Amino acid sequence: MGIIVNQNQNRSELQQRIAAELREKQLKNGPVDGDIKAPEFDIEKSEYLKDRGGDTPIPGWVWLVGLVMTAVAVFALVKFVI
Repeated sequence: MGIIVNQNQNRSELQQRIAAELREKQLKNGPVDGDIKAPEFDIEKSEYLKDRGGDTPIPGWVWLVGLVMTAVAVFALVKFVI
């Protein structure tokens, strides 16, 4: 078990001075309105996708050939092996 101690009770003078300096620096360098805005991103202007080709889904005839080959393999397995 730990003892809950108020944070200001055990601070030395050096720690208090450093904390005060950091608070001042944060206020000076922080955003003016106090809110950090997320960067704007437009997918249409992205360089990552600029020279990328279009999506090419697998044609229907490839699915049909794969289905027929699977059916033939299952039929042969059942008929001749089992």
